[in-house]
Amino acid sequence: MVFACLFSAVVIAETNSVSEEIEAEYSPQKMTTVDKTQYMVSENIDGFAQWIDSFFDDGRIIEEDASTRLRVSQGIFFEKGEQARLKARINIKFDVPRFKHKLKLFVSDEDVNEEKTVATANKTFNEIDEDVQVGLQYFAKSSDKRNISLSTGIKLESLEVFAGPRYRRTFRLDGWQLRFTQRVRWYTSMGWESTTRFDLEKLLSKNVLFRNIIKGRWREEDEGYRYEFNPTLVQALKGDKGLEYQWGNFFRTRPVHRFEESVLRIRYRQRFWRKWLFYELAPQVAFRNDDDFEPTPGINLLLEVVFGGNGHYK
Repeated sequence: MVFACLFSAVVIAETNSVSEEIEAEYSPQKMTTVDKTQYMVSENIDGFAQWIDSFFDDGRIIEEDASTRLRVSQGIFFEKGEQARLKARINIKFDVPRFKHKLKLFVSDEDVNEEKTVATANKTFNEIDEDVQVGLQYFAKSSDKRNISLSTGIKLESLEVFAGPRYRRTFRLDGWQLRFTQRVRWYTSMGWESTTRFDLEKLLSKNVLFRNIIKGRWREEDEGYRYEFNPTLVQALKGDKGLEYQWGNFFRTRPVHRFEESVLRIRYRQRFWRKWLFYELAPQVAFRNDDDFEPTPGINLLLEVVFGGNGHYK
């Protein structure tokens, strides 16, 4: 807990001291023509990336959403050699009155930070924690360039208490955008956990985004370190439709350093009938170390309802 508190204090102090300087640096009125062009390209990348994350309801958007939102989904996953698996999910955030969108009450049966970037029905890497969590999230800073929050809560089934900060910083790099996200948490049963994520993004055209996700997780109770590389191509289609072409690669360092799994996946998502109603089709092929990297086909079907959340589904 001491480490988490110190981490939060340092980040908040650093943000307050340089936020005005950063905003001045990116102010278009103080830039040359070349600087303004670079600024507009960066803004387009960020805007499109945020739209994509909102449309696909990415975990990163959920973590940083400072508005009241409700997400309910029902999915079914089919994979060769396995029984069909049903999976229902719920994620609710309530804006606590009189805190100017700074404090949220959340109820969720998933840890969005642990939700895999590829192949959510994956069996061998980062299994999703389905214990219902109830807690509070306080946003110390919320902007396009930075997001700082502190969460605390309890898992109802295991009665495990958790707390810790989350920090995200966005950098503009000559036509590219880099997002760095760090979350540190302490749990009463398993101790410390640290999750690090880098998103390197580039807008290839007005409706196609390339994103390479590098993500790692360390837990005090685990052996070694788990990490993944996920190149992704995202395409916005006409008529409230979208496609993600994903290639997930999962590794672990202990007890021996090995390549656990590779997954090729196409995710098709469409809004239909109402703005808050979506369905998904996601065929995939997994190559797992435990199965001698034999190809294992599968498909995930999902129906999802999303209300609120940054105004995208109202």
